[in-house]
Amino acid sequence: MRGAKEEPRTKAQMLAEIERLRGRLDEAEQTLEAIRGGDIDALVLSGPQGDRVFSLTGAERIYRVIVETMNEAAVMVDPDGTILFCNQRLCAWIGIPMEKAVGQNVSILVAPPQDAPLSRLLAKARTGSVQCRLTLRAANGDAVSAQLAASPLVGEDGPGVCLVISDLTELETSASSIRVLREHQQALEASEARYRALVEMAPDAIVVHQNERFVYANPAARQLFDAASTDLLLGRHILDVAHPDEHPAIRDQVQTVMSEKTTPLWATRLLRLDGQEVPAEMAATLTEWQGQPAVQAIIRDITARKRAEAALETARAEAVNEKH
Repeated sequence: MRGAKEEPRTKAQMLAEIERLRGRLDEAEQTLEAIRGGDIDALVLSGPQGDRVFSLTGAERIYRVIVETMNEAAVMVDPDGTILFCNQRLCAWIGIPMEKAVGQNVSILVAPPQDAPLSRLLAKARTGSVQCRLTLRAANGDAVSAQLAASPLVGEDGPGVCLVISDLTELETSASSIRVLREHQQALEASEARYRALVEMAPDAIVVHQNERFVYANPAARQLFDAASTDLLLGRHILDVAHPDEHPAIRDQVQTVMSEKTTPLWATRLLRLDGQEVPAEMAATLTEWQGQPAVQAIIRDITARKRAEAALETARAEAVNEKH
């Protein structure tokens, strides 16, 4: 059976069809141009199974963005060491633009004494991944300590070597600073140990008080105040071990230390924990205790001196009486 006879189209219909086809052609050409220019990342196409998304951005572009933006220098060389590709970090390192870097030998990265180690690294990298530390040469001539990681790379143009170079200058500077700080810390700890040993062995009483309460007392201080243990003194107010008549003078001395950093030696009267009076000489200076201002005092028990002075005075008086 013959099909129905096709109706002839009018001129207007034919012109309309031509315009429709021309519009679709323009749209297709614009799409292709957008794809070539990278303005389109993906296409959505309709089919029997529904809409499907076709990505136009492959892994190569993603990897290129990563390589171009990373902080390490990246370079690909052929078996002879000729640079085939490098990122901007390497160009900044050697101080020449990419178009001039490509085609140069990778030995431009190092000073002459480092040529041989670099050549050995490239030779080993043709059969497997390898790492080493070399001293490279920056654009301004400075020597730069760097870690090089090399691995074999097989591309369309034949075998080659991929190098990733990490600048170790900042890391080594930090390591050096840490080492210096550690040495200073060790020196401070050794100095503190010596100071503590001297304080612990000192014949004079040494105390530290903060907000007028004892926070430290050496063995001589415990003996002076007749305290069997440090716990009997720590936390106690300084006026608890001072004669009531000396309280105003001691408070004045504390204020002097806090404002003038130190005080001259002065005589005072203290009290043992059992209430016995102790003649003493004291000098104080400003210090720190756990990061806060504190007063350190050195106290000398002058009981023996006072007895000797009294005995001498008695002997003189007796001598005068005998003459008369």
